Amino acid sequence: MTNSLWCETAWRDDTLAGLVRVVGDDVSIAYVQDLLVVPELQGQGVGTRLLNDALDRFAHVRQFVLITDDDAKTLAFYARSGLGSAESAAVRCLLRG
Repeated sequence: MTNSLWCETAWRDDTLAGLVRVVGDDVSIAYVQDLLVVPELQGQGVGTRLLNDALDRFAHVRQFVLITDDDAKTLAFYARSGLGSAESAAVRCLLRG
């Protein structure tokens, strides 16, 4: 993923199971641009591991941010990882609390 700050993938056998991609400056902001998991593998810890790895990798960064859909299941997933919401129009901006 050319020009990304950081990217990590998860694999099941020879099949891509998920990926997380972060953009930013690695000092004041790390923005999760993508956190994707193959639908049939959701709920099996793939996304949690990818997100936790990103949180660990960017623990030193002042702002850890992502924007996602306003979906209760999705918001619950991020809340379990310690992210809190900031209200906005039709989306939520999540940041390390």
